Amino acid sequence: MKRYPIILSGLGALTAATVLVLSFAAGASVEVTSDPSGAHVVLNGRAAGSTPLRLSGVSRGHHNLLLTLPGFADHSTQFTVSLRAHLAHLFGGQPIRIHAVLSPLPPGFLRVLSEPAGAQVYLDDEWVGTTPVRLTQVAPGKHCLRLSLEGYEPWVGDVAVAAGQEVEVRAALRSRFVAYYLGRLKENPGDLVAYTELVHHLVVAGDFAAALQHIEAGLQVALAAPDTSEKHRFFDELARIYTRQYEYPLETREKTIRPQILALVEKALQKYPNSPALLRTHRQMKAH
Repeated sequence: MKRYPIILSGLGALTAATVLVLSFAAGASVEVTSDPSGAHVVLNGRAAGSTPLRLSGVSRGHHNLLLTLPGFADHSTQFTVSLRAHLAHLFGGQPIRIHAVLSPLPPGFLRVLSEPAGAQVYLDDEWVGTTPVRLTQVAPGKHCLRLSLEGYEPWVGDVAVAAGQEVEVRAALRSRFVAYYLGRLKENPGDLVAYTELVHHLVVAGDFAAALQHIEAGLQVALAAPDTSEKHRFFDELARIYTRQYEYPLETREKTIRPQILALVEKALQKYPNSPALLRTHRQMKAH
């Protein structure tokens, strides 16, 4: 069979069979750059690396290219690898060059609040202020937010900020003190000292809802316990709270714990009407 050569400019003469074999045996070379560099490159839906990037063995046909970089709009483009590009790669020719100029996205806004306030705020490990704080130049994308306050466990979370929009984060910080006594109660649910310390701390901190939960649970433990100094101390704590022997800076007319404590004590009296500690506490409250 007679073979006819194919003449390609700059590549010499090749037989048709040789061209066919070469065209399927190797792919083209594609060089991808971006301004700024470091963009993530996705070729036909699959991650390929970061710019500047040289891709080899790219098959003939149409391809989709996507470049992403935090703080910049996604850049998508299409390119076609021809037979000539295949052959140019085989014979040391120039690669296909694709350069993308990425457009910066407008910054987002982030408002960070904490309970209690005064926590140090770190965004992507960089200090940015003290709660409450509002940040106005946050790059769009996902960020790591960390709050730190003496006496409290660190608060860490991820936050996604959209271009031109504001996100608000409210962090409830967990007291190391509370965590310690909760751990003690987990090991020993009958630890009245832990209940007393927890209730005192939570009431002074203004967390009345949590305090009431521990008062109710502590009452059940105390009423079933023998007559000990720990038991008397728990009931004395309830009386001190009710008679305002502590300062409650967060207490208001609408936010108070005293009526709920009295209601819990009177409910307990219905079940334990002859408890000396309970009767003494109730008398102290009613005399106030």
